[in-house]
Amino acid sequence: MTAREAGPRRTGRCRLAVDRDAVPDVTVKQLYLAGTAIVITRFLSPEGVAEVVDFMPPDTSPTPSDRHRIVRAARVVRGRVPFVLECRPRFDYGRAAHTLTVLDDRGVRLRGPGQDLCVQATGPAVLRPDGADVTARFTLDAAQTATVSLTALPSGAEPPSAPDDGANWAAFEACRSYWYEWLRSSTYRGRWRQLVDRSAITLKLLSYHPTGAPIAAATMGLPEQIGGERNWDYRYTWIRDASLSVHTLIGLGFREEAQSFRRWVRERIESAGTEHDGLRIMYRVDGERLLGEETLPRWEGYRGSAPVRVGNGAADQLQLDIYGEAAFASAAADGDDRGDMSALRGWDAFRRMVDWLTEQWTLRRATGQLPAGVHPSRADRRGPRPGRGARPTGHRLTDRPPAALRNADVREEPGTALILLLTRTLEDPLPPDPDRPFDAVDAVGAVLSAAGLVLLVTGILAADDNVWLMTGLLAAGAAVLTGFFGWIRRLERAGREPLLATSLFRDHVSNLGLVTGTPQWLVPMGVSFTVGAYLQVVRGYSAVATGGVFTAATLGLLASSLGAERLAKRWSQRTLIVTGFATTTAGILVLLLLVRAVDDIWAFTPGLLLIGLGLGLMLTPSANVVQSAFPDSRQGEISGLSRSVSNLGSSPGTAIAGTVLVAELTNGGYAAAMIALAVFGVVGLGAALLLPHDRPAGAPDR
Repeated sequence: MTAREAGPRRTGRCRLAVDRDAVPDVTVKQLYLAGTAIVITRFLSPEGVAEVVDFMPPDTSPTPSDRHRIVRAARVVRGRVPFVLECRPRFDYGRAAHTLTVLDDRGVRLRGPGQDLCVQATGPAVLRPDGADVTARFTLDAAQTATVSLTALPSGAEPPSAPDDGANWAAFEACRSYWYEWLRSSTYRGRWRQLVDRSAITLKLLSYHPTGAPIAAATMGLPEQIGGERNWDYRYTWIRDASLSVHTLIGLGFREEAQSFRRWVRERIESAGTEHDGLRIMYRVDGERLLGEETLPRWEGYRGSAPVRVGNGAADQLQLDIYGEAAFASAAADGDDRGDMSALRGWDAFRRMVDWLTEQWTLRRATGQLPAGVHPSRADRRGPRPGRGARPTGHRLTDRPPAALRNADVREEPGTALILLLTRTLEDPLPPDPDRPFDAVDAVGAVLSAAGLVLLVTGILAADDNVWLMTGLLAAGAAVLTGFFGWIRRLERAGREPLLATSLFRDHVSNLGLVTGTPQWLVPMGVSFTVGAYLQVVRGYSAVATGGVFTAATLGLLASSLGAERLAKRWSQRTLIVTGFATTTAGILVLLLLVRAVDDIWAFTPGLLLIGLGLGLMLTPSANVVQSAFPDSRQGEISGLSRSVSNLGSSPGTAIAGTVLVAELTNGGYAAAMIALAVFGVVGLGAALLLPHDRPAGAPDR
């Protein structure tokens, strides 16, 4: 009735907002009430703080209704705020005129061809005719409310009874409770709970409750590119898109919606069998297949992107790949065999459809046309079960797919063979040692160490999913690593070469250096994950903008690394490591403070610069502390151990920060993750303070 986005002229509008003529300095913010489809528009001004709450009372009846109601409620949180209401509907996409009938000073009826709109207000809002439209201006004080109900109903139908504030706010509570109750069916307990819940609510809003059919989008006439002509009407149910959406809801535990869509698909398959011309790629939510397309020349389109289209002429296209999606959705929703696809009538319709599909496939394969994305043999996966009747018999479903599809599976094989051939020409710079036995490599130790670390990292990642799973994985990882060290001692006692010699851990100073090496990488890797995820997911910045901010950390790392040799001549290794940890921890604190105080992406640069400077200060000194404890003959071993410790810090750093962050991404998760990383920075600082001020130049051969 409004279609405001299709152009500012000749389109309608229904606006309830703060009166900008009386209060020009207004900041507007909009959000969803968490866990619901209720929209809250917040107005912030020097005169006060006000809100407009929009919701649609859910109709859970399986019978289609000819009445639809939206409630808009205005309330003031602080101060005294003026409001304005404008209701200017445009029936039949602006092609039909309407008349106004005044019911009383709180209610009017706008009459169009075949459909009317009743507008009813409560509180101090008094409706006044404005030609064939209606407006209202009113002022609310703190804690005062006013509501406006808009009810679409058939022409001549009895108007709804006059509501009051109490009834409308009771409807609000019922609407909120409905969404809370609906979300309880979700089985998802992962780290992206808020985002997944919002996506599920959106899919539910796009679904027509009486039939279970979800539309592709609630828009029409909006262009893919500004000024372009690709502005289609998406308010229909595409078989492919709807099947994927319903499959997502099944995965989240919303099986009622899946069963409803399954019945809808069965009805479409039965009608396709009756018409003998297959499924349409899209339908109306009530199953209607005639979706004639027309343009609206009176509307200039969104930002001049004409023409504005109603209906969709693509409904007559033939796309064979939708049958696989329809069969897949029906099978995925399979659960109750009574009355749906598993009933004899439904299965017979499905069998006839597959016979028709196989004919079309064979015809197009014979004429050289492109094959469909899903071969008819996939329909055979639904196979006959008791009561389903025969399989499709018109054609053999065991035929192999066309050669084009078979060849697609092996197109990468020549490339793989070429890579293997080229690797044969590479020469190893180190010749093999003929005196080294073939079984000298500690394969058991390699497997045990890798398995233990994988279990530890996986346990950390499982922290926000299942505490018991996390505990079990961490315990298992610790047990495997304990077994790994036991295996090493066993090899050493037997005189064999282990993966990792225990003698590498006998030097106290070297051990302290290894301890500092873990948080050196844990902290920056955790910070990069946390800041990157926060900027892109919460703040909505692009990957390019996020990468630009991290340039500050890169510059800091380069600056301190280039001056490492000069600094090492003036300061001890211990001093540089301590200063590096202190600078890195300070950078984390700056990130916490500035991000809360400044709402700008560049508020992240000072903290990231300090973290880069701190990391560059301590990288080389920390490695020197570890390696200087061993003679040249063991530098290869200790270098490998030092690098492994660094990698050990990188993986848990990302895992720990990510687990804390995504547990509550938009509600303190960023601060909690950064504080956790700062704690590890303090641990590294404590280990650095235990290092001796001077390190002997030589060390005995071990």
